[in-house]
Amino acid sequence: MRPRLPARQSFCGRVTTTALNRDALKLLAAGAMLIDHIGWRFLDFWSVAGQVSHIIGRIAMPVLCFFVAEGYAHTRSRKRYALRLMLFALLSQLPYALFQSRLGQELRLNAIFTLLFCFLSVLSYEKLVNCPLRWPAVFGCAAATAWCDWPVTAVFFTLGFWVFRANRSRQASAFSLAAAFYFFLEFLGRISLGGGLGAALCASLYTLGVFPALLLLRLYNGQNGRLLQIRWGKQAFYWFYPAHLLALALL
Repeated sequence: MRPRLPARQSFCGRVTTTALNRDALKLLAAGAMLIDHIGWRFLDFWSVAGQVSHIIGRIAMPVLCFFVAEGYAHTRSRKRYALRLMLFALLSQLPYALFQSRLGQELRLNAIFTLLFCFLSVLSYEKLVNCPLRWPAVFGCAAATAWCDWPVTAVFFTLGFWVFRANRSRQASAFSLAAAFYFFLEFLGRISLGGGLGAALCASLYTLGVFPALLLLRLYNGQNGRLLQIRWGKQAFYWFYPAHLLALALL
């Protein structure tokens, strides 16, 4: 088992006193998520505004995956961390279902369930080092997200951030492979809907918006913001997810 990183030490590079702290990155992710969901709710997918909103929205999940990996390194209790994800996933399912119904899309599990499986994939990777069930467990977590928002790819983002946390170039390479896989999955899904290769390609290009997230994470200084020092501050970002989905569903 690898030693836990010191408090306030990021595994995404050297800690600095400038650039973006944890709160700033999470606020950017929350803003990107809100813009993305506004786009799905109110804008035509093929419009310029719609495409821009979804490109911006791709920033959110890679940032959240990064903090799941970093949370695994720094949390005092991994059991409590997993239970917190489970609790907010359950609380968010009804708002998410209402939002999905507004879009006329099939019911799935929300993105916090996805983050829970991301966390469990890292846990499996670390705890089952010499066990033949290690990779079946990891890929089982990825497969479980097939019924969730952001299926499969989010697990690969998280594992890439964790496994290559000591090597930024390999981390970027792993991220790029996961991003290419994300594009490929979206492309195959669009092909299955018909309309030709050109239309499927154009409809999948917005997925490349995940790459700016990697640039933002390079600016992370490993420091907590002030929000984490406030009571319930750690839960603020969790509460934002169901709250904004419910608000958009009711508009």
